Amino acid sequence: MILTSFAIFPIELVWFPGLTLKTAMAPLGLVMLLINFARQRRSVLDSGFLWVGIWAAAVSFISFVSITYNDTNDNSFTGYFISMLVWVCAAYVAVSAIKAVHGTVSVNLVANYLIAMCVAQCVLAFVISQVPSIENLVNSIFLTGSKEMTKGRLYGIGAGLDIAGLRFMAVLSIIIYMVTHLSEKEEKKYSLLYIAAFFIIALIGNMISRSTVFGVFISLAYLIIASIFKFSQKDIIKRIWKKFLLLMGALILGVIVLYQANSSFRNSMHFGFEGFFSLYEKGQWEVSSNNSLIWMLKNIKPENTRTWIIGDGYCGDPNNDPYYIGPQPKGGYYMGTDVGYMRFIFYFGVIGTLIFMIYFYQVACVCGSYFPKYKDMFFLILVCNFIGWIKVSTDIFCVFALFLAVHLVMETTNVDKIGLSQKYLIDD
Repeated sequence: MILTSFAIFPIELVWFPGLTLKTAMAPLGLVMLLINFARQRRSVLDSGFLWVGIWAAAVSFISFVSITYNDTNDNSFTGYFISMLVWVCAAYVAVSAIKAVHGTVSVNLVANYLIAMCVAQCVLAFVISQVPSIENLVNSIFLTGSKEMTKGRLYGIGAGLDIAGLRFMAVLSIIIYMVTHLSEKEEKKYSLLYIAAFFIIALIGNMISRSTVFGVFISLAYLIIASIFKFSQKDIIKRIWKKFLLLMGALILGVIVLYQANSSFRNSMHFGFEGFFSLYEKGQWEVSSNNSLIWMLKNIKPENTRTWIIGDGYCGDPNNDPYYIGPQPKGGYYMGTDVGYMRFIFYFGVIGTLIFMIYFYQVACVCGSYFPKYKDMFFLILVCNFIGWIKVSTDIFCVFALFLAVHLVMETTNVDKIGLSQKYLIDD
């Protein structure tokens, strides 16, 4: 579970700033991968991975074209192909460890690890907020962000801000998919655990990043759709709704008690659910970050056709370019916008943005082709990614990478078994 966390969240040690543990895992994963395929004397890439690589390279290429055309030095996405390989190789280490422990690996098993890891991050974030000694210990080992960035919000180990929010969105959708596809026997044993995990991530995840709430809405929408169209599992879904509402009632009671008794929890609740408190106290929905987001969407747009087509070659803080003479941006982003889609357009235009979107669509399709039973789940993750871009430019390829790694590990195992069978056949 720790390795899964390393593969998903950008965890940095105090002693090695700038080097995430995911990046440290990637070379090991690459060596393991190359050794396994060399031992089997076959190609490393199948057609699915080849298409993912081609579209990742296309993202890097259009980024290079944009910064070359615009004469800038912002390399935010020129190395995206390498980033994709790093995520996959790090995920390969985590999934290989899961297989070593269990003797087998599957989408279901890896999804369970992903869920458990996110629950652990949320629980840890809550403990950090309540126990100063643990907070000091975590801060002395891991980089958790500046006090200004973490003020008013919870944080785990590497799990903070909107980076955590998008991952929590994806995991919430995975939970709802998993719980609606349980057999009758599995539903009786595991549905309460899944639903409890959902509420823990939904509650504490919003205190870490308010983007998590989008995952709640997406998940509930899928649950409602499943309730309408899954006739064969009507009784199971009916029981799921009963347990869902029962746990929600228990959660509300627990939250009310904590809200009254714990000032730190009360402050975190006000941050995580600012809109609901505003609606209750003022009669209207107001969230400071949402107001800022809406203003950005309305007022910060490209002013010329060239920018719309190929961008201006800037995504991050343009002041890092010694030759930049444009307007001073707010918040450290070009043109002062944090909206994901607009940052992409300003960086490599509509062309680059469409290529980036097609890349993620291709990744979801490849995962779906590897594991047809889970196509809906991969579609939900894709929806989370595209909705998340309305707010930030962070993507959630790392979640897809785990399932791509499942295919790689399973493929290796299957080939080993085939080779072993052939050996015995020849020997006989």
